[in-house]
Amino acid sequence: MASTDSGTVTVLFFGYLQARIGHPKVQSEARSLRALREEMAARFPVLGQAGYSIAVNGTVYPRDKELQPGDEVAFLPPFAGG
Repeated sequence: MASTDSGTVTVLFFGYLQARIGHPKVQSEARSLRALREEMAARFPVLGQAGYSIAVNGTVYPRDKELQPGDEVAFLPPFAGG
């Protein structure tokens, strides 16, 4: 939970998403994952063509979730593991 403004969430991009977007992090005032996805897709159209998961404060959420000021949201590229 590392926000520089108490009314915002910090959005982090990892892997090829960061490389294609050109920013490691941005701020947003979105209050749900659905709104955040829409905002980020409008700001960074490449997200519409990319596969990714979203984690809020370290937990992956496949559906919508309410966001709170100070939350840290990570856009994570697909990864493989064993």
